[in-house]
Amino acid sequence: MKHCTPLEKENILTKLKAISLFKNIKDRPEVLDFILETLESREVKKDEKIIGEGEAGDEMFILLEGEIEISKFTLEKESFTVAKLKDSMNIFFGELALVDEEKRSASVFAITDCKLLLLNRKRFLELGKKHNDIGFHLMMEIAGILSKRLRKANDDTVILFETLVHELAN
Repeated sequence: MKHCTPLEKENILTKLKAISLFKNIKDRPEVLDFILETLESREVKKDEKIIGEGEAGDEMFILLEGEIEISKFTLEKESFTVAKLKDSMNIFFGELALVDEEKRSASVFAITDCKLLLLNRKRFLELGKKHNDIGFHLMMEIAGILSKRLRKANDDTVILFETLVHELAN
């Protein structure tokens, strides 16, 4: 990131070290410095849309300050809240956009004014090409996250199926 004071840089590095995506490289300051240089900053106002479900996107976001809401549409096109998240939770979102070019699977709105860091796919791929070990660690973390989500989705499908069978039997 360009144009950041030493204090801002230290605060951002502290945040990166606390985020699970960077857990395997958090003790490598030179790597974190390099990652910091690939990130951009963005500020969004309360109620502003950060990501729109169904829209194209190529950025992953890290929540530095503020609160967000993740929502999805039902089949009837009604919006429902999936999660409300705070900066203290050390979260990132939109990471699928680094891996594929599919449309966004959920919407994200700022509940409060927010400060974000973003990494776009182009810079992510360049990072992986220049520093294979960094790219490998980041991709393995993303794969782990996706694996957990897939397992949960499978478990949820079984529960829904068993509930449906039980309801039909009664």
